[in-house]
This record gives sequence, structure tokens and C-alpha cells, in this order.
Amino acid sequence: MADDLKFDEQKILDEAIMRGLITENEYYREYHRRYVCAHGNDSFIQLLDCAIKNAISSELIDIFITLNKNLLNDRKKLEKRFKIKIAIPGEL
Repeated sequence: MADDLKFDEQKILDEAIMRGLITENEYYREYHRRYVCAHGNDSFIQLLDCAIKNAISSELIDIFITLNKNLLNDRKKLEKRFKIKIAIPGEL
């Protein structure tokens, strides 16, 4: 199961790089494993998946809900970079 998750994360990252949403260098320099929660999920990869969906669909994802403290601490930077509002459930 963990291997499947890592494979899915790599597929998302590869797609984001292919679409020009992020470079491999930027990912490893700025975001790699920085937003992993206590359960082992990488919230940045989930955010990146939303950005990919926005790049390929006319139905935009305009908000990303998370409880990841590190991601929330950097939310202004990430919102500006990926054009998706980041919020906690109580902010809706």
C-alpha cells in the first residue's frame, strides 16, 4: 500500500512537471516532504493534484481544505503560487 501511494505521488509530480506547473528543481528545493502529516500523507502533492485538475478542466477547484499545520503556515505563498485558496474546515 505504501508503495502504491509513493507511485501515485510520483505520477502526480510527473504530471505537474509535464504541464509546467512546477519544475523538478523547484519541487525538491522548496516542497519535497515539507508538508507530510502525522499519517504520512503529503499535503503538497494533494494540492498539486488540485492544480493539475485546474489546468485540465473548466470546472475549477477553488479551495483546498487541510489541517496540515506546515501547509497552513505557508498558505499565502502557496495560494499565490498555485492560485488555490487554502483553508481549514472552520473557515468555510
